Amino acid sequence: MRVPRPSRDGGYASREYRFEYGREARKAPKGWRPLVYNVPVVVTRPTADGGTETLPERLGIRAVCLTPRSELGVAEAIGRVEAILEAMGILEAKKVMARAADLPVPEGEGPSPVLAALRWARERLAPRPLSAAQEDCSVQQAAAGECAIESDELVVTGTPSPIPISCPAGFDYEGTTNSCVLTFNPGGGIDPGGTNSGNSGNGNAGNNNGETSLRDVEFTLSCPGSVTRGSSAVCRVGTEDDEVIASEISYDWSAGENSRSGKGRAFVQWSGKATSTRTVSVTVSAPGIKTKNLSATVRVGERSSFFPSSAAGVSTQHIDSQDTWGWFDIPLERPDGPGVTQGQGPWFGEWIAARGYSVPTAIVLSSDLDATGVAYTGANQTCLTTLPASAAINVYDANARCGRAVGLVRLYDILLAHEREHESSLNLCLASSEGRAFIDFAEGVMPKTGSDAQADLDQRWADFWPTLLASAYGSVTNRTGPTVWSWRANKRWQLYRHDAPSDGGALGC
Repeated sequence: MRVPRPSRDGGYASREYRFEYGREARKAPKGWRPLVYNVPVVVTRPTADGGTETLPERLGIRAVCLTPRSELGVAEAIGRVEAILEAMGILEAKKVMARAADLPVPEGEGPSPVLAALRWARERLAPRPLSAAQEDCSVQQAAAGECAIESDELVVTGTPSPIPISCPAGFDYEGTTNSCVLTFNPGGGIDPGGTNSGNSGNGNAGNNNGETSLRDVEFTLSCPGSVTRGSSAVCRVGTEDDEVIASEISYDWSAGENSRSGKGRAFVQWSGKATSTRTVSVTVSAPGIKTKNLSATVRVGERSSFFPSSAAGVSTQHIDSQDTWGWFDIPLERPDGPGVTQGQGPWFGEWIAARGYSVPTAIVLSSDLDATGVAYTGANQTCLTTLPASAAINVYDANARCGRAVGLVRLYDILLAHEREHESSLNLCLASSEGRAFIDFAEGVMPKTGSDAQADLDQRWADFWPTLLASAYGSVTNRTGPTVWSWRANKRWQLYRHDAPSDGGALGC
């Protein structure tokens, strides 16, 4: 991992860094995107009456790493983060005590090897802004698009259940410092701790009927400024006033037709799966303080790779045919579409597609075009008359020995260009008004709900698929090929011109 630069954002336990990935992980990436790795914690502490209080779950580490958008890239990123965490046993409780117990514990916190382990890991997952990582990109990386960061995130939760942390009475876990800190005076108080960065309400409204005897306490509402559709968003109320009794604060949340009300820490935040841009509002009240009305807007953006363009890989195989040199491979049967899922929290009641679409495509060319092709008999019928009639040689070597290797390379190129034209036609259809109409509908909020939303989505996919499939057969260019030696069972060895004519039709939908 590169040496990190100091963080200046003061964010909520966020870790941003970039690894040097291996060659396989960086091979032909579809792009780069943030991978968010969360380690949640839950805090317990003694109460004045001799009981135990459990505080709401929050983040212990939130690591954000720039990773290649590929299966190997994601696997390598997760593996490297977890290697650091597993060194302290943070991902497996049975290992936590091994080395954490040897680390110094700040005065006043009491013995807390879990906290020490989190602090140790936090130092090694030191902040490094993604923008700084981009500045280090070479010219070659920039040209290859390796510095572009896509908007959607892949979120990984590193533990099946939150890591338990025990704090002394009157203390709470503070995510930005990974320590137990004094959060209220004896008798009660509210956690002043950080929240996720976002838009803050100003809290100017309301003075409780003008009674000047009420205290004016500053509250803030923090929500993420923007998220990708289908990802989670958390809105949280905070204050730095340590005289407010947490259990006495009431929260009345609202967003569209949804609402949530209650008193105490359990209602300090409202979260859920975001589906559309929405304003979240909350009224905060408590005995002896002025009522505050706060609001913040969470903007929800499209899933950029919801229906990705085709970028078919090329492979060669033996084709036992008299006149076929290759094809553009796309399933004749319609692939299954995604299921639907409902928004949560402020977005309850809105339904969206649970994931994007995936249409597997590939380009297959005859192995006769390269050195992997099979050998055919009757070599003396070619220019290789010095070989016996029973001799066998593949098409690639025959053309090389007969001085037509360049022609065979050109034939490969025009055949590949022909199949790429089929692919371009499919992608033009996706980019057309007809394609965009389907994608915009399927990616956005469904006009119907529940099983009706699923049926509507499936029907639209069934209606669009024949159009998309037909576009994959579009080919308008006539390509004149070279004269090379080839072998077919009905003609044996022949020297003639091989063309790649148009298949007819039009490009696009």
